[in-house]
Amino acid sequence: MAEQIVEWTSELETGVTEIDAQHKTLFDLLNRLQAAVAEGREQEVIGEALVEMSSYADKHFKTEQQYVELDPGFKDHLLEHWDFSKKCISLVMSFRKDNSVSMETIRFLLNWLKNHILERDVVIIKRLKKEGRI
Repeated sequence: MAEQIVEWTSELETGVTEIDAQHKTLFDLLNRLQAAVAEGREQEVIGEALVEMSSYADKHFKTEQQYVELDPGFKDHLLEHWDFSKKCISLVMSFRKDNSVSMETIRFLLNWLKNHILERDVVIIKRLKKEGRI
């Protein structure tokens, strides 16, 4: 199996069990997709992983929004989620057209997710918890 591009670490934890579990699942899905691309597995495996990842990201963002809607920057956070979801949908559509996914795209998604969690989710959720709002 190919090496994971991004591994889960404690610095990515928000302290909200539900959100952390979903973040871990997103990492697993994206790393699984990366492995499928790197190993040149059948296109159906990649297609299924893409659809599952896109669907799960949408589910996760809905869950996370319940927690971060108390933040003054909620609308910007929501827009970031929307941009990621659009990229995932675009990736699925592109795959259906070309039957290929570039490793650069996978790296972009994994790095986006890691940076978003570190720079937005962890900061916002820990601050809201400290303020007693969640």
